[in-house]
Amino acid sequence: MTCLVVLFWLSLFLIAYAYFLYPCVLLLARCLKTRPVRQEDVEPALSLLIPAFNEEGVIRQKLENSCGLDYPADRLQILVVSDRSTDRTEEIVREFAPRVELKRNEQQLGKIGGLSHAVNQCTGDIIVITDANSFFEKESLKKLVRGFADTSVGCVSGRRVLRAAESQISRGQGLYWRYENALRLAESSVHSTAFTLGAMTAIRRDLFLPLPGELEFDQVWSLHVVNSGYRTLYDPEAVFVEESHEAVAAEFKMHFRNTVRGFTMAGRMGRFLNITRHPIFAVHVWSRKVARWLVGLSGVLLLISSASLALSGPFYRTVVAAQLVFYVFALAGYLESRRGAARHKLLSTPFFLTLINLSAFWALVRYLGGLRMRTWSTGREGSDQRT
Repeated sequence: MTCLVVLFWLSLFLIAYAYFLYPCVLLLARCLKTRPVRQEDVEPALSLLIPAFNEEGVIRQKLENSCGLDYPADRLQILVVSDRSTDRTEEIVREFAPRVELKRNEQQLGKIGGLSHAVNQCTGDIIVITDANSFFEKESLKKLVRGFADTSVGCVSGRRVLRAAESQISRGQGLYWRYENALRLAESSVHSTAFTLGAMTAIRRDLFLPLPGELEFDQVWSLHVVNSGYRTLYDPEAVFVEESHEAVAAEFKMHFRNTVRGFTMAGRMGRFLNITRHPIFAVHVWSRKVARWLVGLSGVLLLISSASLALSGPFYRTVVAAQLVFYVFALAGYLESRRGAARHKLLSTPFFLTLINLSAFWALVRYLGGLRMRTWSTGREGSDQRT
């Protein structure tokens, strides 16, 4: 009985800590003290890196978007890194020469390996990484690099805006990203973000850290930049647009792979961050990300422990009932999503949270079983991309 009670309260605390308590700490810290950033309209030499494998469906639109950005052409190198594409991707890229450069990997390296390999071909002082299906607003590059006028800034990422038809999954994504962006703004104001967004991240060339394929720039660069004495910031005015995943399986797979690679990062954190020199930032990363990835496991343990304690008193029965109602709502949201309907807004949050926490739970199981992900499929229609 004692073990069940301890398990119950630990699981409940971790869920509350990840989603409510620590975010409240961040928002309170922002109210009490902020660290300003000097922003100026600067135009450093940039290298825009675009990884691609079988992206013929989107690469033309991506390059038209990149070439049309409001940034001096003589200060912007655009480099597409093709990971041995087998469709018309490289043919389409060559149509944009000489404005756009093409680097073809003769051996498939994956997104992280390919970009790490391509950095030697970059000519810019600032390197911007993006994705083939991420489209920048016209002024985004200028806004993204403003923070580099401050010599304490080493890395800046932008704000993701989802474009999608009305659906349960898009509603859940929209709410989740509004929540995420509020927290990113708070942590950036206090010091540094715990992670970046690989679809729009700019980093000083001398801070660019090549990584093995099973890790992710999004999750490691913040550690490396802070460890090097710089800050990692979020600029909400630097906007990029992506299509929302409408398929439940695609959203599940995306969160699954990000979490597997996140646990890989957590297991190697000491390689990229001197925890004794930066203990507060280490706690921040664990609280902001790792605790969130453990909510899936905590949810399973909370359900098991509360159900086992249900006969002990009305409090535990109430907690079991609340969980069952939440999961019934999640199931109803899933069924609506399968039908392509989005009639009940109340269902979107339980559905989306259950989806990402189930993916996190399965990612933890597979990670503990030895899975490491160097490549994966994007799931985009018409693409068999592995990045």
